[in-house]
Amino acid sequence: MSHYFGSAIRNAVAIARPKTSFNMSTDNLDEKPVSLLITIAYADDQLHNLLTNLNTLIQHGKGAQLQQAQDNAKLIRLLTTKAAQQATLQAKNTLTADFTLPNEHGLHTRPSALLVHAIKQFSSHITITPLDGDSIPVDGRKLMLVAGLGIKRGDRIRFTASGPDAKEALDTIKNLINNNLGEDIA
Repeated sequence: MSHYFGSAIRNAVAIARPKTSFNMSTDNLDEKPVSLLITIAYADDQLHNLLTNLNTLIQHGKGAQLQQAQDNAKLIRLLTTKAAQQATLQAKNTLTADFTLPNEHGLHTRPSALLVHAIKQFSSHITITPLDGDSIPVDGRKLMLVAGLGIKRGDRIRFTASGPDAKEALDTIKNLINNNLGEDIA
């Protein structure tokens, strides 16, 4: 997935389907078939629900539903229906916990690495969502995504854990944050 961080004048969503699927290399060098392209430009938070729904579908392995949607109405329903997102989350033993980052220098590489290492110990899927700023959830197992969130001291963060050990994962994350992610606080 490619990201461009510029400024948009207004919100827009464009959806395109190639006549024939083509393969694209991902960050882990696996070839993945591409049969749907969604381009999103956002100038404000009016598209927040759409982005959250899209992220939820992808994070929970439901991206094929988007590809298989037979018409535009079904595709739009998948991207805009809050009920579909909530049903997916509830079906996955999902728990959330919100914290305020105490670290003086924010969530930079060292505390991010500690957090990602802890998250990888659990089978639950864990996302991290900055609540003060860009509120797009990222996969807690991806160091570059976590470190790239730009979370500063005092920013609020939401952790969402889905799976059999979700409670234990959130308890571990709480412990890490209460211990300043291994850093001294000035």
